[in-house]
Amino acid sequence: MFLSFRRRWEQRPQTSNDSEALSYVIDIAEEEVNSLITDSVEQKFNSLDDAIVQVNCCQKIQKVPSILRDNEKFIKHYEPRMIAIGPYHHEKNPNLKSTEKLKLKLASLFIKKHNLDKKKLYSKVRRDIKHLREYYEEETAPLPDDDDLAWMFFVDGCALLHYIDFAVTDKEDTMIREFKERGIKIDYLVYVQQDLFLLENQLPYGVLKLLISCMRDQTQMKKSIEKFIFDTIKAPREKHEQLEHKLLQEEPIHLLDLLRKRLVLDDNKENQMSCAIVRRLIKKFSEYITEPLEKVKNLMECIVKPIENCFSCAQVHDLQFFRNVEELKAAGIRLRPSGTGCLRDVTFNLGILRLPSIQVDDSTASKFLNLIAYEMCPDFLNDFGVSSYVGFLDALIDKAQDVKELRDKQILHNFLGSDEEVAKLFNEIGTDIVSNPTIYRDVKSKIQRRYDNKLMTSIAQFNHQHFRSPWSALAFLAAIIALAATVAQTIYTILGYYKSSAIS
Repeated sequence: MFLSFRRRWEQRPQTSNDSEALSYVIDIAEEEVNSLITDSVEQKFNSLDDAIVQVNCCQKIQKVPSILRDNEKFIKHYEPRMIAIGPYHHEKNPNLKSTEKLKLKLASLFIKKHNLDKKKLYSKVRRDIKHLREYYEEETAPLPDDDDLAWMFFVDGCALLHYIDFAVTDKEDTMIREFKERGIKIDYLVYVQQDLFLLENQLPYGVLKLLISCMRDQTQMKKSIEKFIFDTIKAPREKHEQLEHKLLQEEPIHLLDLLRKRLVLDDNKENQMSCAIVRRLIKKFSEYITEPLEKVKNLMECIVKPIENCFSCAQVHDLQFFRNVEELKAAGIRLRPSGTGCLRDVTFNLGILRLPSIQVDDSTASKFLNLIAYEMCPDFLNDFGVSSYVGFLDALIDKAQDVKELRDKQILHNFLGSDEEVAKLFNEIGTDIVSNPTIYRDVKSKIQRRYDNKLMTSIAQFNHQHFRSPWSALAFLAAIIALAATVAQTIYTILGYYKSSAIS
């Protein structure tokens, strides 16, 4: 067998933008190639093409990436404690077998409440089972046959919808009495909600869509799902009514995906048109005042430049030198809630850092960790919005005092316990996560510029040291007034003396 590798230099005509180029040529006969490529090697070549993830392929319900599951502290946050939804934990966890009857009861009550034909309802799921099967990775968790999988989706979907219906209704509703009559313990249902937002415990949203399509009041059921998501976030309600209609415009993959869409929802799209009109008006108006503004600008530069030269230091705005909330406070930066639960609603203007309000309780770690795991799934193309927010919050929270400051400003509502526990929580889940450096780059750059401003920092530190309480400020004001009165009295005395001297 003869293989010849020839290295060839090509000298092209020399130009101003050209140089000597090097190319490699491999000479081998086609017949010899065919003799060397066996069937087993051909299969390996096919695997190269199969390894490329197509953008338009069906997004899977993945298992938690091993890099997260290997952390022993996090394992408990990925495993269901009360109820198994979908095939990954179905009949695999012996602790969940006792609650399988709970799902059957909930499914039966759902069918009864909405007066549905259970056989037709199952048949509708069974008819679409081949498409629904594509949402799972059979290589990592072999799925049952079509009949068993359709039955699983049918029971899990009905039970899930009935639980959501129960979760958003008044607790004095007849559903409570019916649950007690059917032997369903209400305290069991408290643990169910956390299990519904585990990455490995998800049901394709298409199953819920099929079941809802058979209901008479489909709109009410969709609103119940929306309200269930909003109540799960537990953010301020003043803007929820404006955002609810946006949630289901794009069909989610599952409930966890729906929760993420709400958390990173951009609610500024409605204002884009009005903002554009305002910008045009401002541009038109500025044409008439450009010259006076230029004069004012030049005057301000003459005043501000010397001050900046005196108090500025070397600034590298791509680097972050502030570490926590306490340092920001010492630099004169104030904290305020942004008024929404959207994680992107983080702004910094005029020395005020606005952050979305969140509630921290026993389910916070589980939700954030599973959302982070979801964003790390190989077939989910996203901007790591939740992971970036957790990383940003981890940078602000270093110890219990930082949590206290956020709690005092109504940004963080602590239902977990001590402030030390909350600080430890975010320090743990904020470790080794993938963040998007572009999401909060503008905010961090503005904060860093303010943090580097020595004049503003010195003023803030003076205020913090001498005016911690309103009584200190009042005492300082009283001293200023007394001093001003003394100066005025002295001036009047001197003027009276000169006046009397002039008359005499």
